[in-house]
Amino acid sequence: MMQRSFTSRKNDTRSSTLMKAELKELDCSLSSDVSNIRDEIEKASLRFTEAQKRFTLAEKEFNTALAELVKEKEKKTVLADHLKDLIERNEMKKAQKLSELMGKFEISSRPTGFSLPKEDENGSKSNSD
Repeated sequence: MMQRSFTSRKNDTRSSTLMKAELKELDCSLSSDVSNIRDEIEKASLRFTEAQKRFTLAEKEFNTALAELVKEKEKKTVLADHLKDLIERNEMKKAQKLSELMGKFEISSRPTGFSLPKEDENGSKSNSD
């Protein structure tokens, strides 16, 4: 009976040792996997931080360029309006000056009896008066 008890305990000890060895192997494998994944997470975190910095800089540049675009568009519109006003004022001055000159030289808008030569079908000019 003692022999049996001794053999049983010996088998239990052997089984326990095998289980401990297999559990230790699983723990080592898990530890290695965890370490590898942590390294990958660290690398991904660094890449993410770098990408975030680039994005922030690009966003800042975009906003600066957009503000400049809006500013220059407004400036262009103001200058175009100024040009239009300048041309209109000049045309009004010309019309007023022409009216003054016509009054000064007593030129009216009625026909004067003078006519320009007209071209006939052949392209030669003739005076109809």
